[in-house]
Amino acid sequence: MSQVEVSGNSLVQKATTWLNFNGQRVNHHLYSRFIAPETELWFFGCGLGEQAIFDQMGAAFLEECAEKDPALGRIIISAGLSATAHMVYKGDWNIWWAFGDHDGWALEHFAKTFVQPKILLCASNKVAQGVAYTGLPTLKFPFAVGKVFKPLGLEREGLGYAGNPIKSPDQYRMLVEPFIKRSDFEWISKHADDKYLTLTELNEWYNSKQIVFGMAGMGALKLNTPPNRFYETLASGTPFITAKYDTVESVGFQYPYMSSCQEETVALVEDMLSKFPETLAKFAEYSKEIRKKHNVNLRIKTLFEALQKF
Repeated sequence: MSQVEVSGNSLVQKATTWLNFNGQRVNHHLYSRFIAPETELWFFGCGLGEQAIFDQMGAAFLEECAEKDPALGRIIISAGLSATAHMVYKGDWNIWWAFGDHDGWALEHFAKTFVQPKILLCASNKVAQGVAYTGLPTLKFPFAVGKVFKPLGLEREGLGYAGNPIKSPDQYRMLVEPFIKRSDFEWISKHADDKYLTLTELNEWYNSKQIVFGMAGMGALKLNTPPNRFYETLASGTPFITAKYDTVESVGFQYPYMSSCQEETVALVEDMLSKFPETLAKFAEYSKEIRKKHNVNLRIKTLFEALQKF
């Protein structure tokens, strides 16, 4: 099954496949591909978070190719450890955006993938350490954000969380539970109410909230790789409290709004709301920093430059 969109001389295609999961036949994202005249960019992976990354990276790819197509042939990037990340096709450049959430994650990928990668993208120093044994070339490649995420100057009210129900019970108790019964708290989740937001709608939702919370997968915490939601929320200028990472060196600045317990979360919320104009001004600066240094167009340029050196 596929969806095709044509824009000028470029083409965008998304394909899905059917998988049996716990005895249930499910519709599973297989790939997204973005096609310029002399270069193609394919992404293999699954999940709404990864799809958001692929769509933003793909839009930047087409934009950069419209200015100057690097004529690199077929670039195929697989992300993480999902079943479809292993079902990659062979391209001129097979690349793995390395990531996992348990011991032996890198070994698992190389054992399962259909086509071995030539290059590894690493979102953090810990990821690079985890794949160093392969001897393959690595490229520092944190997640990033597209132009859709930005401050809108909307009136903000209340608190919110956007994501799957209780990704981590410990993080739920630490971040969300103290506020779940507040009348101004909103939780949006495709699994909870079947409400799917486009990226534009998600940015508008962020811009409507005074504070948004962020739960992270165990892999993100262990490997110090904030997910794309971290970058998207900050790019929107929205005050954001997340679970505590050992470090977020990929961001490039000290991020103080991280919590390791309920009491710390409550104290952060009270402090941020008590001086909200100042809080909002600080996050406006974070927004400028993220959109300047962690945008998807820069990532695509970095990728093109690296491949042209091989």
